[in-house]
Amino acid sequence: MLKLDKPVIREMKGNINGKKFVVELDFPDIIKFRKKRSKVTYSVPLNKVFNLAVYQFLVDDYNEKMKMFRIKKSEGKNPKKPKKPNLDLFDSKMLKLFGK
Repeated sequence: MLKLDKPVIREMKGNINGKKFVVELDFPDIIKFRKKRSKVTYSVPLNKVFNLAVYQFLVDDYNEKMKMFRIKKSEGKNPKKPKKPNLDLFDSKMLKLFGK
């Protein structure tokens, strides 16, 4: 595995709202986003990005299981209702961000 001693800069393959973005992995564990040909940079610690990804995965997974539960219930079967994910690991600021 390669240690992050110097910045790694890559242009995003896709675009967001028609704009190209550049992503930079910087030392120590910071991810930076900026529009191509712009100096305005948005920096986020990697642990916050990881927490956001885990949170989004848990919510999406639960919503998918609930969708399957509702489909089976409408077919007249007696499915087991999925448990809600444990979101106690996430701080209240992030939950407010998602309106929870």
